[in-house]
Amino acid sequence: MKNGLGYYSVIQYCPDLSRLEAVNVGVLIFVPDTGRVSMKMSSTMRRLTKVFGKTVDANLVRVSKQSLSERLQGDVTWTLAHLERFILSRANVIQIAPLRTIQVQDVHQDLARLYAELVEEERRGTSVDQQSPERELGQLIESAGLEHIERNVQVTVPAFHRAIEVPFAYQNGRFNLLWPERFGSQADHNERKSAKLAIEGHSLARSPDPQYGDLSLVVFGDFRNAPANAKAVVRDILAETKVRLFDLLDPGALVEEIRMTARRRKVES
Repeated sequence: MKNGLGYYSVIQYCPDLSRLEAVNVGVLIFVPDTGRVSMKMSSTMRRLTKVFGKTVDANLVRVSKQSLSERLQGDVTWTLAHLERFILSRANVIQIAPLRTIQVQDVHQDLARLYAELVEEERRGTSVDQQSPERELGQLIESAGLEHIERNVQVTVPAFHRAIEVPFAYQNGRFNLLWPERFGSQADHNERKSAKLAIEGHSLARSPDPQYGDLSLVVFGDFRNAPANAKAVVRDILAETKVRLFDLLDPGALVEEIRMTARRRKVES
């Protein structure tokens, strides 16, 4: 399947759901037009034992991964709603992060690229994020007691003729779309991500949404696995289209802005 809207997600080992500590073990791509899910998962336990030590039950992990693979890639045609319900229903050690949109060029090539960026780089000696930036942003919002935050907002990016779902947003004169994004060890991947976000932000800002009004894309970046200069490069690319960037490890300015300026959005009846 080539050139179509799809969704991707990270598959994670999460032994304690209450703590949300996790290690990436695979990726998946879902293409709604075909109803099929494609997956690629790590075959080693090296990273799991390095992070979680002897508490890792290797047999349980293998069985859980195999069961997930058979369930998702078996003789079933998935819909987006069906897959999202399945993800939310999971309660074992292998979890699936919330789906995010992707423009699919070639499923196998895109899957290999995502795996190299989000999973394989962990075996090259880089540090592991203990949870997704989306989860960390959600925890930050909850722990800071931030109000007037809207969740799971769907808007259309005119430049790409497609809808995206943004996990968090807030109103303060413009409707600010908070987009969490992880940046990895490969500079070219980071640059492509940044360029895509810059284009999306520019397109959104130029086209008021019929429901939310004037839009502004705000990127919440995770640079813990990225090269030292990555944040400066990403910031400069995003600044070309006035997309703002906040760092996951230094969220104080974002928290203060939301606390001081966010207000309840008026909903016309």
